[in-house]
Amino acid sequence: VKGQVLFDPVEATLYAEMVKLAISIVWTVSSPAADPIQVRGMWPAFLPAAMGYFAVNNLRFELVRIVNPGLLVLLWNLKIVVIAALYAL
Repeated sequence: VKGQVLFDPVEATLYAEMVKLAISIVWTVSSPAADPIQVRGMWPAFLPAAMGYFAVNNLRFELVRIVNPGLLVLLWNLKIVVIAALYAL
């Protein structure tokens, strides 16, 4: 309302990543090729990606809040150049 954010971005990204983590665990467990013994120990493999996305999404919220839109677009497009340079190595 009137330019105010009515939700906590950190909480929203945390809930979103928890839902995605739960979906990936359920999807893995319900896979027809899943071995129940191996699946039980697999869920920690999803945690680093979930925590990484949580951190990146929160950084994006902060970046959008702090940086002006023109600079943000420039930074967003610069990541394409950096990825291309790393790929060329």
